[in-house]
Amino acid sequence: MNPKTAIKQILAKDPSVVFAYLYGSFMDSETYKDIDIAVFSIPDSDPFRLSADLKIALSEKTGISPDTYDIRVINHLLSKGDLFSLLYLKDVLTQGELLLDNDFLRRASFMEAFSMKYRECEGLIAEVCA
Repeated sequence: MNPKTAIKQILAKDPSVVFAYLYGSFMDSETYKDIDIAVFSIPDSDPFRLSADLKIALSEKTGISPDTYDIRVINHLLSKGDLFSLLYLKDVLTQGELLLDNDFLRRASFMEAFSMKYRECEGLIAEVCA
């Protein structure tokens, strides 16, 4: 079974995962150093536990070391208010591949909040990245 299919299956089994994106070098190349997954979880989920549980489940399913998986829970990134979080989310949402969407309205709301925050900070981002 190819790793992407296995990742989708594991994410779909976890009731804490609302939506998830695959992004990074794994998408572009057969020679990747890690597998990057951005996860939006239900509100009461512990992000550290969720990340660890997913890494273990993914490793068991794929045979790939849990250390290869870089799982980042993105729920609170917009509230942090820093430019690097916005740039990270822009990369995930525009270059990444949506693997799972269990709640379209929640994902749409998150994307709308991201878009508004990004537009607010666009001038500052342009200055910092110039």
